[in-house]
Amino acid sequence: MNKVGFILNQMQNSPVISTLGKICSSIVSDNKIETVLVGGLIFIKAAAYLGGNCVKYLSGDRVQLSKIIPPNLQLYLHGFSWKVPLVTTGITSLIQDSFKIKNEEPIAKVIVSPVVEEIAYRLPLIVASRGSNLVSSLFANSSFQTGAIYSGNILMIALSALSSIAFTYMHKPDFKEGEAESFFVSGMGLSYLALKSRWGIEASILSHSIHNFTVQLIK
Repeated sequence: MNKVGFILNQMQNSPVISTLGKICSSIVSDNKIETVLVGGLIFIKAAAYLGGNCVKYLSGDRVQLSKIIPPNLQLYLHGFSWKVPLVTTGITSLIQDSFKIKNEEPIAKVIVSPVVEEIAYRLPLIVASRGSNLVSSLFANSSFQTGAIYSGNILMIALSALSSIAFTYMHKPDFKEGEAESFFVSGMGLSYLALKSRWGIEASILSHSIHNFTVQLIK
């Protein structure tokens, strides 16, 4: 059995994958914000770990985002992504000065960064998704309806991937192997939360915040 077949077989029979599927279902269907947050946090952490390790295993440690992404796109990502931390730093400094807070790192990591980053990387996806749904609705009850919905889904997956690459570039501009893949999958998980959860961007912001908070506790 080749590596792809082995991975697919393990995923099919894995209780972890089954649990992730149930979490995804809860995120989409449950109105309770605590379900969305806890489920979202577990989903992001597990998906990042599994995604990063699956990529490394399947590629034999040969896959590197720096080699896959075209240089022109990397240049664009550099021009966009370096501005997001500047906004975070500016807002954090304003809060620190206003409330005379000595240690700004918890504020930046747990409060400001999740809000700024989700607005920068996930809010455009929500706007694009609504536009895509509007276009699809124009073809309701027509022979083009299925094609319009399918095309819209493909578009959102592509935009989520592009957004996640930019998200990865902001955190790992050197696209360090292993770590970059984990950030990319985390970005896709947050995109899923923002697009599929009934709480929208609020769910991705709060899950992002809780994730960063747990990282701060571990340090």
